[in-house]
Amino acid sequence: IPSRIFYPSRVYSAIAYDVVAWNMRDNSSTLFVIYFDTMKNGPQPQSDYFHMIGAGEPIVCQQGRFAPNFVAGLTWGDLDGDGLDDMVVGGCNGIGYLCFAKNIGTKQMPRFSRLEWLVSGTRFINCLYVTSESYVTSEGTLRTQGLSDPLLQDWDGDGDLDLYVRSNRWYADQHQFYENAGGPKNYQFVAAKNPPELSKITEFSEGDVADWNNDGEPEKISSHKRFLLYHSSPDTAGSPIAGFNEFINCLRPHDIDNDGNKDVIVGLIDGTIMFCRNMGILT
Repeated sequence: IPSRIFYPSRVYSAIAYDVVAWNMRDNSSTLFVIYFDTMKNGPQPQSDYFHMIGAGEPIVCQQGRFAPNFVAGLTWGDLDGDGLDDMVVGGCNGIGYLCFAKNIGTKQMPRFSRLEWLVSGTRFINCLYVTSESYVTSEGTLRTQGLSDPLLQDWDGDGDLDLYVRSNRWYADQHQFYENAGGPKNYQFVAAKNPPELSKITEFSEGDVADWNNDGEPEKISSHKRFLLYHSSPDTAGSPIAGFNEFINCLRPHDIDNDGNKDVIVGLIDGTIMFCRNMGILT
């Protein structure tokens, strides 16, 4: 099926095939519904499940996909002072390098440059973790892992974005903090002591709580395997709203098209980053 969701790396034809998917209630099978949209109007919702999220579209840079393996985490922020949100992506690639992608598009249509590895001084920022001796290879060397969840935020209140990295959360749960010593227009990350506010971070929890439909009340978006779930409140059960061909490894809210609605940015286990447009009406 020449679908944006199933084959995000393919070149699209003039006719868009929008695909949505959800689990059956007994979890025994998966049902896929295909909408053929010849007028380029986007997905046409046919049930209450699909009142908010549009079909996923891949976010790519000039090199194609962002991560060589799978996306562990991603974060947004204007690191060069041009008014456009850039992206930092963490992956699991054996070393845990962080990739920086400069936004060279517009506020309504982001476009990203070639990837750069983030550095601190002359060293690449990495999340290398050496596993225990039980993981010694046949060649006698230790296996290594690298898994990085980045977060950009002005932790010290000086007007520029600092970098916090939670790394190797599945087996070590390490933490790194880098202060931005360069300023809002020229980032320079310097290793520093973790500020106490890091203990309050919730961005790496399962799902994101936000006012997703602009009604003044918090809702929640979470993931289950290949599916996005929408919760009408943080404590209620979720209903499927979108499906993908690979497992979802992280999701982040971000108004990527600058229309006033929070969209969902999804990192998949194959290294693809998908943009799911919020189709709701701002109220």
